[in-house]
Amino acid sequence: MMVTEKVLKRFFRNFKKRYWYFKPYYHYKDILLDLKKTIEKRKKGIKVFILFSPQDEKILALAKFVSPPFDKKVFGFDCGRIEYLIFSESLEKSFKEKFVKEILKENKEKQFIDIRINAQDISLAKILKKLGFQEIKKHRFYYKKLASNFKKNLEKKGILVRSKKKEDLPILKRLAGVSFIYSRFYWDKNFKRKAVKKFYEKWLLNSFKDEKSHRLFVATLNKQIVGFLDCKVLKINKRKIGIIDLLAVDKHHQGKGVGKYLLITGFNYFQKRKIKEVYAETEEDNLAAQKLYESLGMKIIALKRSFHFWNEKR
Repeated sequence: MMVTEKVLKRFFRNFKKRYWYFKPYYHYKDILLDLKKTIEKRKKGIKVFILFSPQDEKILALAKFVSPPFDKKVFGFDCGRIEYLIFSESLEKSFKEKFVKEILKENKEKQFIDIRINAQDISLAKILKKLGFQEIKKHRFYYKKLASNFKKNLEKKGILVRSKKKEDLPILKRLAGVSFIYSRFYWDKNFKRKAVKKFYEKWLLNSFKDEKSHRLFVATLNKQIVGFLDCKVLKINKRKIGIIDLLAVDKHHQGKGVGKYLLITGFNYFQKRKIKEVYAETEEDNLAAQKLYESLGMKIIALKRSFHFWNEKR
C-alpha cells in the first residue's frame, strides 16, 4: 500500500495545533517529514503502522514504533516505544482498540513498551488500560521564548558555575544516578532500582561524551560539586531549539539557588547561539522543578501521561 505525501498531509490537516504527538517541539511539518522519511528508508528497529481506507484514500490511524537500543543495552531486555499514536476524529473506539492490539501483536517479542499520550485524552487512556497498560506518571512540558537581549545574572552566594571537566565525570555520574527519584522508571516497580540508577548514569555519560550536541555545566559550592545542567541543542529540519535535558542538584544543597543559577546559565548559553526556543520537561509531582522553571518565565505548553506495558511472558 502506497501512502503518498498528499495523503499524509490530508491526514494531518486537522491536527496542526495539537500536542499529543511525541514531543511538543515537533510541529506538524516535522512529524510529516519524519514519517515520510521513515516510510521511505525503512530503518531497522522502526515500524510505521497505518490503518488505511483505500476507497477514499484516507488514513484512519497512524503510529510509529521504535526499539530504543539505549534502553535495551541498559536494562538488558527488548524495549519498545510508541512515539506517535494518532487517530482520525471519526474513527470508532473499537477500531482504535484493534489498532493498538495489532501493534502489540506485531511486537510481542518486546518485554516492555511505553507510550505517552495527551493527558486530556481520556478515551485513549481507557483503551490502553483495558489492553494491559499501566499509567505511571503525568508530565509537564515547559517552554520559553528567549528574547534577543536575554541576559540575567544572580547573586552567586558562593556558587560557581563552569563547564565540565574530565575529572568531574565520576561525581556527576553518581549525582545523576541518585537524583531522578521522580522519573517514570523509578516509579515503575517492574524496574529494579539499580537498573534505573544505571540508566541515568549512562545517560549522563553519553551527554558528557557528546560535545557536538550537548553542553554540561557544573555548579560548585566551596569547591564541591553540588549540581549540574545538561543543555542540548536539537536540530529539527531547519530549526534549532534548546532542550534542558538533565538538571540535578545534590539533595543537601537544594533551596540555595543552585538550580536557578544553572538554569540561567543554560538560557545564556542558548541565547549566545541565537536559539530562541527552549523546552524542559518534568513530572507533575516534582514541585521543586516546576517552581524553578516558572520562576524564570517558562510556561506549560503540554500535559502528558505515560503508560507502560509489560509482556506477561517476560
